[in-house]
Amino acid sequence: MEILDAVNTVEWPVPQSHWAGTKKKFDDVRSQMDALKKVGAFRYPRYRPASYSQAAAALRDKETVIRRDAAKYFASYPLSNGNDFFAVYPVPLDASSFLDENSQVWKQPCRRFLPSRQIHSFLHTACRCLHRQSGK
Repeated sequence: MEILDAVNTVEWPVPQSHWAGTKKKFDDVRSQMDALKKVGAFRYPRYRPASYSQAAAALRDKETVIRRDAAKYFASYPLSNGNDFFAVYPVPLDASSFLDENSQVWKQPCRRFLPSRQIHSFLHTACRCLHRQSGK
């Protein structure tokens, strides 16, 4: 099936400069799968061809691998490049959950790249941003 082939073309790991292309491939695959779900019978798993289910499983597996690597990439992500890590990383990540689960990882770049007097300011700004995003 064409969708399974598309999933299989996604390479990982890739340099950060290729993240946008990887993200686009995932978005294209999801769009194709969503379009197929609009076909009446495809809404029900028992009427989907095995190749569709294989493509969905392959997509989930590949995204899981990339999610597992997120902490490693976040730890070396340049804080000063002006891009939001969560917006450019190839798979969706919940920023709040990720930061909670990986606090030891993200504190290291802060300590390494920010003078101690700026750490408080950085964390305060990050918390305000997360608070606004969560709608609280």
